[in-house]
Amino acid sequence: MVAKRKILLFLLLSITLIVIVGVFRFTPLSSELKSNYFWLNKFENNTKYDVFVYGDSRTYRGLSPNILLKGTGLSGYNYGFTSAGYSNEIFELINARINRAIDPVILLGITPYSLTLEASKNNFYHQEKGRDEVEKFTRLNIDQKLSFFDRIVMEEYFKPNAANVIQDYNADGWVASTKLLIDTLAGLKSYQSIFDDNQVSDSIVNVVLYHVTKWVESGIRVFAYRPPTIISMEVLENDKSDFNSTLFIHKFEKAGGKWIPVVNDGRYISYDASHLQKNSVIDLSRSLRKYIFE
Repeated sequence: MVAKRKILLFLLLSITLIVIVGVFRFTPLSSELKSNYFWLNKFENNTKYDVFVYGDSRTYRGLSPNILLKGTGLSGYNYGFTSAGYSNEIFELINARINRAIDPVILLGITPYSLTLEASKNNFYHQEKGRDEVEKFTRLNIDQKLSFFDRIVMEEYFKPNAANVIQDYNADGWVASTKLLIDTLAGLKSYQSIFDDNQVSDSIVNVVLYHVTKWVESGIRVFAYRPPTIISMEVLENDKSDFNSTLFIHKFEKAGGKWIPVVNDGRYISYDASHLQKNSVIDLSRSLRKYIFE
């Protein structure tokens, strides 16, 4: 009898301790287990959406469909992913996921890198899409449920450094990112060489324009914008990538698309010269909503 009471007391104390830890524990800056689920769910998600957003990391970190579509009654998803580029394979995917029943909208995030041949390989996309069935099952059905047990590094909170980014994986495909220690010039160095023998490809641009034309002809409204960074990054990209934004915008609008002029006036804060802080993304998403839906 005494032994049973001890066991019961031990269980009660254990449960109480778990609850206390759960309430007061720090959350990791970026949950690896939530990330595993988030990315694979993008590729396994077969839902059709009224508004489909596509682009590279500046898009998946830089636009919230939930905020973009607030008050519209429309469904939307941010299908951006790392180092994303444009290709016929991607456009087929978009065609399969867009709901054509109610005023469909496609919104493209255009960066110079996304229009290169290297980006069109979409290596990250194929990495996730190509995972074996056991790993897919684990990531989709187990990892997110076990995220409570993610490793926590307390030093990340109390001694932040340039690598620490708080990443919140949202169900609408947006990764809200906040850097504890902002370095607005951090990414410039890597972009000095990213366009070596890898400049904007005319063939990729033509693929984009072809599909824009087809979408518009079928009744889909197509918008595009250049995700804001910092002015020195835009200058570097234009110079190194041979991207002629004026010419691209002219061709895009001639194909029937509508270009959204996002003014880089300093109100959108980049934490690394490339990606936006969470609060800036909220402001940008609201601004795009006004342009597209109001």
